[in-house]
Amino acid sequence: MAAKAIGVTTQALSQWPQSLPRRLEDRVVAAATRKYLAPELGRLMASAEKEGVQEGAAC
Repeated sequence: MAAKAIGVTTQALSQWPQSLPRRLEDRVVAAATRKYLAPELGRLMASAEKEGVQEGAAC
């Protein structure tokens, strides 16, 4: 699943070194962010926008 998220085969992933070069490290972090953090941020932003609209309507 992790290999697919960053666009490499599992065979390629198994050949990566223990310490990743910065470009590969960035790809892994970006994939994890999209999968796990982005949905939560979307919910938080929607909630904040909704509260902002309600507060703005009361003024």
